[in-house]
Amino acid sequence: MIEVTVNGCRHESDAEKIARAVVQSPLVKAAVYGEDPNWGRVVCAAGYSGVDFEVDELSLSIGEKDGEVVLVNKGEITADLVKAKEAMKGKRVVFTLTLESGKKSATAWGCDLTEKYVEINGKYTT
Repeated sequence: MIEVTVNGCRHESDAEKIARAVVQSPLVKAAVYGEDPNWGRVVCAAGYSGVDFEVDELSLSIGEKDGEVVLVNKGEITADLVKAKEAMKGKRVVFTLTLESGKKSATAWGCDLTEKYVEINGKYTT
């Protein structure tokens, strides 16, 4: 399962749009399946949401509690990819994306994209 929480938006609807864009991104889903801490895919998906935000104010982490790893801190890449990859192991991968635009937040959930999923749906017909 993928969980994306977006904090620091002007409007709750903006946070929802960004969170949904990230969990729906096929590239993010594939990265999660492959345990690839590709922060660029998450930030790019956030950009596809249509919500205006300053990249220089964006922070992104993966994992939670003691296992949380900061990938981007206010626009600066700080990723420790070895630790970030560890944070991606298990059945639940948590991303927290923080903007500095306001106080609203939202969370969205999704799932990864496996080879088996592609195989089944590639051969499926109605």
